[in-house]
Amino acid sequence: MCDCRKAFRDYKANHERRITKAFSELSESQRELLKALYENGMSKQEYADAIGVSPSAISHRLETIRKKLKKVLR
Repeated sequence: MCDCRKAFRDYKANHERRITKAFSELSESQRELLKALYENGMSKQEYADAIGVSPSAISHRLETIRKKLKKVLR
């Protein structure tokens, strides 16, 4: 096997481990928010209505998640 293929596989495996670890650092509610928006295709407004908060609260929560993931993935 070509060394570049092995290097790519190693890089990909390491990347997946880092992503899994980063997501494990999120709270259950943070993971639920990401799942609702990015897997289930809900809008911020729809999710905010479903849990009884404002869309700006959802935006703030997403910013908190982004900062947390950025810190963990450094």
